[in-house]
Amino acid sequence: MKKHFIFLLTGLFALAALNGTLAGKTIIVDKFGTGPDRYTTIQAAITAASANDTVKIFPGVYNEQVGVSKNIVLQGSGYESTRIIADAAPALSISAGKVMWLAISSSAGNAVNMSGGILTNCVMSNSPRYGIFYTGASPAKVQNCVVVNNAQLEGDQIYAETTGLTVVNTILWTFPSGQDRDDIANSCCSEKIGILYCRTRNAQGTGGINANPQFVSLTELMLAGTSPGVDKGQPELNDPDGTRSDLGYYGGPDAPVSPVVTQLRIFVNPNGTVTVQATAQSSY
Repeated sequence: MKKHFIFLLTGLFALAALNGTLAGKTIIVDKFGTGPDRYTTIQAAITAASANDTVKIFPGVYNEQVGVSKNIVLQGSGYESTRIIADAAPALSISAGKVMWLAISSSAGNAVNMSGGILTNCVMSNSPRYGIFYTGASPAKVQNCVVVNNAQLEGDQIYAETTGLTVVNTILWTFPSGQDRDDIANSCCSEKIGILYCRTRNAQGTGGINANPQFVSLTELMLAGTSPGVDKGQPELNDPDGTRSDLGYYGGPDAPVSPVVTQLRIFVNPNGTVTVQATAQSSY
């Protein structure tokens, strides 16, 4: 079980290298930024990226449709502060690469259309149709995501038309107590989707649960300590602290973690006060 701490520290926070990513450059998206090394829109940065690059999105609300069709990492600064919100559908389309640490929603239809790639540790919410819609011939994976309050008009939270989608350690939920649409559905046959250790209405697939996931609040999607999703993810996957993975956004090997102190120095000043200096490392 994970424990999260808040540190009041002065020091330097260095970004950790993303596990499993081949060497490539990092391209920054900052909607308030200027200069040749920073882009103000996500799509412009993706267009400029090459295979194995990371497109790092600084906090902000980005009102645009985004498409990822190359082998890159599209990395937000956390769902709490980095949001893609589109007035068209889908807000995000992905056929290759990896997308992580984002909140994604559309006011017009599907939040995400997938035909390949990996969608990990993201939150898809408040879209009138599917949170995730899969169609295509390439394998795709949804891992440690939260798909919440979608399918407001019709349908299910996740839907697959073709074979190739795997959904792992993911929570489907409609506040306040779950709804019929909290399912992973398909056009014909159950074998179209691999469902592993997910929270759905009917505890679908292998290791599924149908209990209330017990989020901390309506807006804070961390699991409470008593949640049935704590340490109940796919056994082969660990959280960053080495324990069995949790379900949802804060679980799995790509889970964002609070800053970890790597060096601590304490000074007693002549006037009797104490100065604390720390160096820490964070995933964001």
